[in-house]
Amino acid sequence: MVSTDEAWRRRWLLVVAGGIVMGAALGVRNVQGLFLLPVTLDRGWSRETFGFALALQNLLWGFAQPLTGMIADRYGSARVIFAGIVLYALGLAIMAYAATVGVYTFGVGVLVGIALSGTAFGTVYGALSRLFPAERRSWALGMAGMIGGFGQFCMVPFAQDMIGSIGWAAAIAVLAAVMLAIAPLAELVSQVFGVRYIATLFGFVFFGHQLGSFFGVWLGSVVFDATHSYAMLWQGSIWLGLISGLLHLPIDDRRVARVALQGVRAA
Repeated sequence: MVSTDEAWRRRWLLVVAGGIVMGAALGVRNVQGLFLLPVTLDRGWSRETFGFALALQNLLWGFAQPLTGMIADRYGSARVIFAGIVLYALGLAIMAYAATVGVYTFGVGVLVGIALSGTAFGTVYGALSRLFPAERRSWALGMAGMIGGFGQFCMVPFAQDMIGSIGWAAAIAVLAAVMLAIAPLAELVSQVFGVRYIATLFGFVFFGHQLGSFFGVWLGSVVFDATHSYAMLWQGSIWLGLISGLLHLPIDDRRVARVALQGVRAA
């Protein structure tokens, strides 16, 4: 029989593992903007080409999230996270050595985009939500998010330093190796069950978020190529944010009482 202290140690390991996976996945994703100038100058591509690849990454991340969420809810998060990590590393390797726009877009946009759906918020938070009871769930997700945020923070100077010292292609290859190194962590979560459809539901909500990300990244590069400034994009983003806030004001997020359904179940 597992003692209470032993059970909590195992849960701590899961929180730390989930945070590391999420921090690495999102950290590598967030530093890709650092490669804009070295990649476009070295390959002679436009910013729109680079921007479209990242925009496609966001879009496919959103498209794939409901599917990976369903797989995680049905078969467990471990397989999804492990497959996502391996796919992520493969996409980065292609990004590092791609000589054509099509191959580069496939690696960065398609493979990394799909990989993010298996290594970021949806799958990791879904796994932790299935493990922890309701009264501890917010703590677990908050701690994993904090660890993941610290990982993202560390990734920026790490990537910047590598670009300056060994070049952008070798830097991406190192990031691919980092992703493979965390594969064994897959979150330790092979026997986690519980809140059954949370990863699926998160996936559908997240798709809308990534649809906006696609247009934001792609149109940003289009606007810059046309005007040599991001001013129009920032102005549009501000207005969209204000409109979104106003649309959310009348939402009532109180729990809906299902009296009739409870009466039927009782009968």
